[in-house]
Amino acid sequence: MSITNGQAILAVDLNGIATTALTAMQADAARKPLGHYVHLAFKNLVASSSYGKAKFVAPFDCFVETIACQAGDMVGAVTVDVTGDGVVSRFPLRREFTAAAGTTKGSRLLYDGTKGSIADLRGTSRAVRVFNRGSTITVTVSTASVAAAAHLQVLLLLRSFFGRDA
Repeated sequence: MSITNGQAILAVDLNGIATTALTAMQADAARKPLGHYVHLAFKNLVASSSYGKAKFVAPFDCFVETIACQAGDMVGAVTVDVTGDGVVSRFPLRREFTAAAGTTKGSRLLYDGTKGSIADLRGTSRAVRVFNRGSTITVTVSTASVAAAAHLQVLLLLRSFFGRDA
């Protein structure tokens, strides 16, 4: 309702204005942080292969929410390590699974937002690595497979902990 000169302003008018503004603020705070997918494909990967490494630069301050892997025509153990530069290079996020004939989806490494101490996180599959903007992130894959046509896909979901999406 519009308010004109000489008209009384009612509580309903003020509540309507405040409710609209508060609803907009709540909707903004409820949005998920910005995310970025990194999809990597490694072809013809075998046990002695040197092609199992990819590097990229973190586009923003982020944490790794998910690491998902899928192997094709690969039989044997598969290891995927995600490391950053600096101190964190010695502590990779690691995904290990055994691939069978055909297509094998490895279990996902998933950050679930559960709070806990470092001691609580040992032995769990939570991704807790944070990378600063501009960090060099290295994904290294290795396998025990000797199949010549082996293929591995790695998907990383990085979440910004400062930004909000629209």
